[in-house]
Amino acid sequence: MEKSSHPSSNHIKKPEPATAAACAVLLLLLCGSALALALSAQKSASAAPQIARIYQDGELLQEIDLSKVTERYRITLEGEDGARNVLQVEPGNLYVCEANCPDRICMHPSLKSHTNLPIICLPHHLVITRSGETADAPDAITW
Repeated sequence: MEKSSHPSSNHIKKPEPATAAACAVLLLLLCGSALALALSAQKSASAAPQIARIYQDGELLQEIDLSKVTERYRITLEGEDGARNVLQVEPGNLYVCEANCPDRICMHPSLKSHTNLPIICLPHHLVITRSGETADAPDAITW
């Protein structure tokens, strides 16, 4: 087997120490900036009042400032023909924890997260909206 005469085929050229150090510093600055941005967005979103509005049959039943809730409690909503939904209210969040509707879509796990998605129970004519995020807060942060 013959060795190749091309100089780059036998070894890999190592980067200069100054180039490697500059890349490391740039990477640290980039990671630090991303972390600072994520923390400031989380702080500004949590500081804004988060209002939950509970509607049944198109009528506003209650408004709750979730940013002022300090302890968990439950609200039981009863409607026509034995319709029943139980809402879990906790600091910064509200979700349906019990329902006697046929499909129980209103209890889906993704609706328990801290999002501005509305919770809707069509069989019981229940709509819960959440609002109050700041206009400049990002709607998603990925890593």
